[in-house]
Amino acid sequence: MSIKVSQLPGAPFGATVEGLEPAETPTEEIVAEVRAELAEHVLLVVRGHRPPTNAELVRFAGGFGPLFDGGELFGITSPTKEILRLTSERNELGVETGPSAVTPLPWHTDYSYLPCAARETFLEAVQLPADGGGSTWFADVYDAWESLAQTIHDRLDGLVGIHSIKGSGRHLSRDERRAARAGRDYKNPDFSYPGGRVPVRHPLAHRHPDTGRIALYVNSLVAEIEGWDPDDADGLLEDLMVHATDEGRVYGHAWEVGDLVIFDDIGTIHRRDPSDPEQIRTMRQLSTMLADDGLSTTGPVTA
Repeated sequence: MSIKVSQLPGAPFGATVEGLEPAETPTEEIVAEVRAELAEHVLLVVRGHRPPTNAELVRFAGGFGPLFDGGELFGITSPTKEILRLTSERNELGVETGPSAVTPLPWHTDYSYLPCAARETFLEAVQLPADGGGSTWFADVYDAWESLAQTIHDRLDGLVGIHSIKGSGRHLSRDERRAARAGRDYKNPDFSYPGGRVPVRHPLAHRHPDTGRIALYVNSLVAEIEGWDPDDADGLLEDLMVHATDEGRVYGHAWEVGDLVIFDDIGTIHRRDPSDPEQIRTMRQLSTMLADDGLSTTGPVTA
């Protein structure tokens, strides 16, 4: 398998990949090559391949490491426990058949509300509205860290963010909150949305276990800073979020059916625009798990 990688035109980061076949079992060489490209580009848009079956997609993503049981985490019965099927489809009762793919989501890191967060995410567009539906936006938080002054690095060194899925909606705009409220009418009561989980600790500055690059590990799930006055913490977190999502380090992906976006979940945060809830939008999502490398402990980080 030979892949061709091209920088995304007009984007501050990211690349398109041709020749990668997620329907095939990835060799060690392919995993190493994809990870090398991720180390350089942070995000890869894979196009021009045969759409993989559920089993093939699990096999491909699983070649990069242990996968979250995404479906099981949300209490969804699906052919594969590792795939989280996001969709606006509704059943005979008029409620969603999977977690919504059309309501807005604020800037977040996948699974950072768990002790073991995501390392890479594989996100694929299965079915889209005629207009493509809402875009997914990504911010490069490696660049966010590297562009901070050394005095800020020193200030953040050793600080720990408390991550909780509760309250992340406060980062939505007024229109986005309105769209999110409308989506509650279709929420399936049988799903176990992970909103009641115990908050977890992750450093505000996190070093990638392979590349050593440091990411500014902040997103809407960071509810507080350990040991800080809440008002002081809110002020700092707001400033860091504004810095992290500066338009100069943000890429908006307009989806096409079949797109498979692979992104570094340490070095990016992402958010989702709302889509028309009356049109079908279905995505498949899988994430690899970070090894127990001290991510949720307070070890010092230096630039």
